[in-house]
Amino acid sequence: MTDSTPRDWPKAIGWPEGLAPVTTAEIEAFTNEPGAIAPGSLATAGYYLRRWQPLLTGAGRSAGFNGAFFLVGWLWCLYRRLYAPAIVIVLLEFVAQVVAFGAFGLSDAPAAIAGSLLIRSTVAWQVNRWYWERAVKVIAASRTEPGAAGSGLDRIGAAGGFSTLALGIGLAIQVGVNLLGLALAPPPA
Repeated sequence: MTDSTPRDWPKAIGWPEGLAPVTTAEIEAFTNEPGAIAPGSLATAGYYLRRWQPLLTGAGRSAGFNGAFFLVGWLWCLYRRLYAPAIVIVLLEFVAQVVAFGAFGLSDAPAAIAGSLLIRSTVAWQVNRWYWERAVKVIAASRTEPGAAGSGLDRIGAAGGFSTLALGIGLAIQVGVNLLGLALAPPPA
């Protein structure tokens, strides 16, 4: 899966009209997951290429369930540079906790956790699609950007993929919020 010749993906969902079909090499550059993964790596070779097959061929509109998002939630969105969805998901989980604690008078953590899991399990079916939509924008822009330095694959790799800096900032925010919550929590009776 490492060739750079266009595949038969002219019906890719969301792909700009008139642009040559996306290539395997472009997808691998964007996701930073080449077809051949080094031994011992935690990465899965071609995960997004497999998940995006229905979108690439026009056979479906779903890209499957994303277990990584389900486990870490909005931090996965930050890692994959999906900043707007990360903010929306944080707000949704916050509202779920306020509703669980305020409206229903629930005073224990399991209610808040259940609300977060409900949101995560629902959104986990969408995030691969959102990531695909971001890939389409980045790849199309790299092809149409005049006079940009570096090869198209280099530009795609730099703009796509992931951000460990955003993940680190997100983790720091999460730890800060948790510590603030512990400091403001009423003492146990």
